[in-house]
Amino acid sequence: MKSTAIVLSLALAVPTVAPAQSGDVSAFAAGEMPSAEQIDEMGRDILEQLGVLIGLDRDAARAMELEELRVAIKTELGLPVDEAAESEEPPAETAEVTAEGAAEVTAEETAAEVEGAAEAAVEEAQDVVEEAADAAETASEEAGEQTEELREALEDAQAEDAPEVEQQIETEAEAEAEAQVETETQVESEAEAQVESEAEAQVESEAEAQVESEAEAEAEAETEAQAETETQAETSLGGLAGINDIDAMSRDQLLALASDLSLDLGATENMSEAELRTAVKAALGMEVEVVEPAPEETEPDTTVADSTPMAAEDDAATAEGEVVVETVTEADVRSSSEEFGSDVIVEQQAEQRGTREDDDDDDDRGFSNAETAAALGLGVLALSQILGDADEVVSNSGDRVVVRRGNDLQVIRDDDVLLRQPGSEVETRNFADGSSRVVVTRPDGSQVITVRAADGTVVRRVQVRADGRRIVLFDDTEEAAEPVDVTTLPEPRRQQPVTVTSGDRAALEAALNAQLAADVDRRFSLNQVRSIREVRHLMPEVTLDAVNFQTGSAVIQPGEAEELADLGSQLADFLAANPDELFIVEGHTDTVGDAAYNLALSDRRAESVALALVEYFDVPPENLIIQGYGESDLLVPREGPERANRRATVRRITPLLHRNARLD
Repeated sequence: MKSTAIVLSLALAVPTVAPAQSGDVSAFAAGEMPSAEQIDEMGRDILEQLGVLIGLDRDAARAMELEELRVAIKTELGLPVDEAAESEEPPAETAEVTAEGAAEVTAEETAAEVEGAAEAAVEEAQDVVEEAADAAETASEEAGEQTEELREALEDAQAEDAPEVEQQIETEAEAEAEAQVETETQVESEAEAQVESEAEAQVESEAEAQVESEAEAEAEAETEAQAETETQAETSLGGLAGINDIDAMSRDQLLALASDLSLDLGATENMSEAELRTAVKAALGMEVEVVEPAPEETEPDTTVADSTPMAAEDDAATAEGEVVVETVTEADVRSSSEEFGSDVIVEQQAEQRGTREDDDDDDDRGFSNAETAAALGLGVLALSQILGDADEVVSNSGDRVVVRRGNDLQVIRDDDVLLRQPGSEVETRNFADGSSRVVVTRPDGSQVITVRAADGTVVRRVQVRADGRRIVLFDDTEEAAEPVDVTTLPEPRRQQPVTVTSGDRAALEAALNAQLAADVDRRFSLNQVRSIREVRHLMPEVTLDAVNFQTGSAVIQPGEAEELADLGSQLADFLAANPDELFIVEGHTDTVGDAAYNLALSDRRAESVALALVEYFDVPPENLIIQGYGESDLLVPREGPERANRRATVRRITPLLHRNARLD
């Protein structure tokens, strides 16, 4: 058969080793055919190999039973098959005898046939091998040609795509480089930020440590200095009095203590004993208790005239008296941005001042009494009555005189200074009783009439409109004000302080329109409002913290005046609707410097604030009263420099001047 021949020829083409007697099929592949007996003796593995060699299917051979396989091989080889073996497997010994007999009978008959078939198979196998070799060579050549064509096509494609590929590569490289630069920049920025943050933290930490160290060193130094001062003080007192006995010392003892300890108290000549004691305590670093002014007792109010001044009489306009008429020019008027023409100088020594007995015509600053009276808007007689024999002039700057009366200081100035505007005519009529009447006539024909009592107290002001309508701003001549007992006054209403720079126009408007803090079934005179703290504080104040005066100066810069816009505009609108209203502009200082100097300076500063309201916002000057309080009305009860105490305030006082005024 052809398949058997092909298998045999392929098997013959494979080199073989010497076959074993019964365990190898190589001998049969070489042409020697097995006998039936040999087949019967073969095991399954040899039979399967032999079956494949002669053309049986390997899988089919494996699936056959052993005896079926023997029968199939024998049949394929043309060997006799025992019928009994096909139907039933004979006993081993019987099968062996049968196989041997069959092999002997048929071996010679089939030998020639098998040999010829084997030779034909070998030749056919060789032809197949040669054809396969040729086909393989042809396929190899074709594969080589195809490979070359593919290589050339690939090279052509690469050549065509090279610019695009190169451009793409460059673009990707640039993008990657930019990303890397951004990453490096971000990392560098974060690193710099971290370094800067750490550096700032370190600097802040070092600064805090240094400040803390300096504070500790300063505190330690102050403690040592205070201890040394106390020791020196106790030594200087010879053990007669301890450092805590200062309150029991007399004025001479206080001065001796200050001299022994070289304490810098400033000018002590004009200090009262209480002021001197406070100064010594402050210089020694002791806690100083700020003592509020003693409450006014129910004594007769000497600031209210017992009788109507001649200047307030109905015929005062035509009555006999000394009359001075002047026309105000630009040169006569000081603006809020200008300094005063003279400095506030406090006299230091009584010996330098002389006495009135020595010089009745000139004061200690070189101003004659007539010059001083004119500067203050007073007559010579009024000035002589104001300056009693017990009074001591401690400061005279020409526009103001500060007088010491016992332990109190009083500033005297021209209350009509705000009314003296360029173009106005001022007529001053001085009467025999020392009272005076000043009429300021404006270019539009309107007038403002101010009446002073003999002691210089302003007791009446009336505005006469151009149409003849009279508006009484205040009049203390019609009804004498009762004395004030501050212990019977109601407590001022506690409220949030109002500042001009707060931006709260509603709060500012409420403060300007406020009524009394409680029912007060009485009226007060203008002089009582000015001089008694407890009376003034029945009405709320508006603090002008936008104005920051330079040391020793009363000038308001234009930029600071602009910060008063809210107050100025609201005041102008309020007074246009209520022309009979009155406001007081107050000046205050801290306790640095001489008390008399501070009083005069604070009064000048109050004048500057009022002038700024008139100049920049057209606030009617007749509705404004100015008053300086120096260091007598401290907002913060503390000695020494204190920004909160250096302030200017505005307060509506109309409800205080009328009986039965009360809170809305």
